Amino acid sequence: MPLLVTAGRRAPLLLIPAVLLAAACAPGQADPRAAPAPSVTPSPLEQDGQEPVRGNAPDEPAGAGRTCPPEGVRLAPGPVDAALGARGMRVTLTNCGTEPYTVGGYPVFTVLGEDAALLDVEQERSATAAEPPAEVVLPPGGAAYTVLEWRNTVTDVTRPATLGAELSFLTSEDGATQSVFPDGGLDLGTTDLLTVTPWTAAEAE
Repeated sequence: MPLLVTAGRRAPLLLIPAVLLAAACAPGQADPRAAPAPSVTPSPLEQDGQEPVRGNAPDEPAGAGRTCPPEGVRLAPGPVDAALGARGMRVTLTNCGTEPYTVGGYPVFTVLGEDAALLDVEQERSATAAEPPAEVVLPPGGAAYTVLEWRNTVTDVTRPATLGAELSFLTSEDGATQSVFPDGGLDLGTTDLLTVTPWTAAEAE
């Protein structure tokens, strides 16, 4: 009862803090004591509704990125299959473009060492391949493969064994190339010989 009797004069003093507290806690209004949220400026691609293009990580092989190379194909090495000194590796070429892509015959590539120096490696065509090999037309999303085989045989102990680190493939008539990096490298011993099969259409997965 004393609060009701004396509230006539003290009510304004009691109501002002309550009104301020209600305003500070009202839904949809920011607390004036809180720090302002940092502003984030979207990139031009994000402003247009597109996803930004990101490059390959430093340890990723070339062509492994999310974008398709200008020539419309992407190369990828398979695992190296090793047994009793013999080695084998499949390299797959995928048409990641929007137009058909034709491959025919044998792949054209060079072998580079760890220092990117060109190695003198002989390329021998597989004796089991049909001659001449047929052309393969790859629709968008289609793929073809070639198989490389070699031996880790040392026949000359007077020189170090050859170790290839990179295969640079020709992927277009204008001279564009893509590189693949075999897992563990190409341990060619002292034979310096690679056996190569022609491009063969890969079965759809």
